[in-house]
Amino acid sequence: MKRRWLVFAIGIVVGALLLWYALKDLELEEVWSALKVANYWWLVPAVTVYFISVWFRSWRWSYLLRAKNEVSAKRLFPVVVIGYMGNDILPFRLGEALRAYVLWRREKINIGTALTTALLERLFDGLTMVLFVFVGLQFVSLPEDLRPWITAASVAFLAVLLFFLFLAVKPELLRRLSRFFIDRLVPERFRPLLLGFVEGIVEGLESLRSGRDVLVLFGVTVWVWLLETGKYWLVSFAFPGLGLEYPAIL
Repeated sequence: MKRRWLVFAIGIVVGALLLWYALKDLELEEVWSALKVANYWWLVPAVTVYFISVWFRSWRWSYLLRAKNEVSAKRLFPVVVIGYMGNDILPFRLGEALRAYVLWRREKINIGTALTTALLERLFDGLTMVLFVFVGLQFVSLPEDLRPWITAASVAFLAVLLFFLFLAVKPELLRRLSRFFIDRLVPERFRPLLLGFVEGIVEGLESLRSGRDVLVLFGVTVWVWLLETGKYWLVSFAFPGLGLEYPAIL
């Protein structure tokens, strides 16, 4: 219990420091003036769209887990919300580990499986965001020095996806390599735990063995980010004169 409170306290402190860093160069009087004239009714559709996007994320996680663990999007919805809350208050995106832990406690799903599928979600998110940037570039000009970074990010995400696809179709290779290193580097009493974790990773990668599943996951992720973008687009109308164009938010 004390350890949990310590982690929570560290998260609050780090979050406060990051908030201070983000706001330190802002003119707070101007921010307050903008907040006073904002039309907060726009937050109603924005929040609605946000929770719809969270439901799609829950369905996507359910789809990733379905090979060995049938868990409905309805049951995963609160777990996803807890994870996002953790990302907001804990450092280093520990909310991902938090939702893996909550999923294990609620559904008894291997933590290795939960973490692997969460990582796959972030991978599909990254690829989709890069795609959106390329689409947005057709409507909004960006500084030339950003283009190499966008290209590098695209190559990096694609390379990681190909690596996971390779592991997905070669599960026995992953098992053999893991056992080779675990048997030589890990004390015997911890080996069953780590081998079980590796088996969870293998299960988490099963959805990548089907080209159809990969396309479904990518399509759902596109919908998720269209909704996320729509949320910010709606919020922009709450502030007079801001009203951003949808492609600009992409």
